[in-house]
Amino acid sequence: MSVLAPAPLPALTPRSSAWPQWESAAVAPPAWAAPRSDAARLVGALSRLPPFAALDRSQLWTLVRAAERRVFARNQIVWRQGEQQLDAVGAIYLILHGQVRLTVASRTGREVVLSVLDPGDSFGELTNGDRDRHSRTVMATCPTVVLGMREDALIELCRHSPDVALALLKLLAKRFRDAMKLVEDRAFFFVRARLARQLLSLAAAHGQAGPRGIRMGRRLTQRELASAIGASRESVNKQLARFRRRGILTSDRSHLVILRPDALEALGSP
Repeated sequence: MSVLAPAPLPALTPRSSAWPQWESAAVAPPAWAAPRSDAARLVGALSRLPPFAALDRSQLWTLVRAAERRVFARNQIVWRQGEQQLDAVGAIYLILHGQVRLTVASRTGREVVLSVLDPGDSFGELTNGDRDRHSRTVMATCPTVVLGMREDALIELCRHSPDVALALLKLLAKRFRDAMKLVEDRAFFFVRARLARQLLSLAAAHGQAGPRGIRMGRRLTQRELASAIGASRESVNKQLARFRRRGILTSDRSHLVILRPDALEALGSP
């Protein structure tokens, strides 16, 4: 998987005047993410995310005050696998806008996509008080805005607000379910079934319903799909060709279009 050289990592806070020049206005962060916006808009953005929708305004304000807003440009590396963590107390990051991709690489250089995370998802690595090394690489796939919380601030906040603790617990539970699904898919399903399940998952997250079917909202390369399901690019190429011959999917300007989601569901069933 080719990755562009990362831009310098900005250490931005809500009071910072720095702001990256986004490559395309069509995918730029929303107006509320700009440094001149007040924290009230961050609170509003947080309230629209499912894990935090049940929190009242005062709890959302508490969460925002304990966090640091950071922004990342397209293809910017948040951190690399094997790098030493800069903060000994760790952190958790909540995605407000954009998308990040988590990958791991073997000693031979083979890269596997662990997950692609969207607004409402979280990532991060808590520590045991020592400076551990990052176990994966995290990269923004488009202009991305996150709220980051240090582990010590997170623990203190949870002690005083059970509702916030419950919301964060839901985030961690989702991460665990996603990890278990990844293990299950690779242990019990062949490439065809894993690919069908991956396409359905991506369609649910990024698909746009149209007259011909469900059009993927983002372009997917065969190498990305192969890395995501733990298969070779050649195997994915063959399976996609079979799906096309059977009328299950087609392409529209480099975007996949699922014509028969029911057929993918049948192929991905145990």
